[in-house]
Amino acid sequence: MSTTTDRQPRQPWVTVSVACLVVAAACLVVAVAAKTGLLGAGSTGTGSETAAVPSAGPSAGAASGAAEANTTDHRRPECPVTTLAGTDFDCLGHPGQSAQPDADAKRPIVVPVWAWWCGPCKKELPHIAEFAAGTTDYTVVGLQADPNAAAGISLLNDKGVDLPSLIDKDGSLQKTTGMPGLVPLVAVFDPAGEFIGYTATAIGSPADIEAAVNKVLESP
Repeated sequence: MSTTTDRQPRQPWVTVSVACLVVAAACLVVAVAAKTGLLGAGSTGTGSETAAVPSAGPSAGAASGAAEANTTDHRRPECPVTTLAGTDFDCLGHPGQSAQPDADAKRPIVVPVWAWWCGPCKKELPHIAEFAAGTTDYTVVGLQADPNAAAGISLLNDKGVDLPSLIDKDGSLQKTTGMPGLVPLVAVFDPAGEFIGYTATAIGSPADIEAAVNKVLESP
């Protein structure tokens, strides 16, 4: 598995009291361990923005009903693939749709991972959609890392983003692939749907995502 990332969660400034100075070495060990856990093994960062995905997602609790309502929307494009790393996902707007990876197509599968509440995702999605519409080298399908299908569909429709997207209601892709629980990320799979790697490189243009994907594919 290859892993590339140019961003990391921001670490807060810590005000150290006189008492804490006595155990400064222990505090440092804990801070380094926490930082490593967030980034995942073998990854690096430069401080670009990502957001941690809460274990229950922002849509838990009072919003859980909305996550199950209004999930059919035929304005949304159907997903070219609904199975990744052996896990089946619903397609936003088309619950129940099934599309297996086509290994004969010989096109890697690019999966931008996003969430409706994620600020950086909202900036990147139009660039990703433009990339998806213009490429013949990759199969591109988004994946929302939150159970609120209605909110995800609303975001895509409001921004005019014509990107087919899956929905991961319980963090299955993260568990299956070992990717960190952060958004936005771009995961790359082989034509058969097997995980290759991921990148958290900031996306500011269609060219950025192609460069990021190539970096994953070229990594050992």
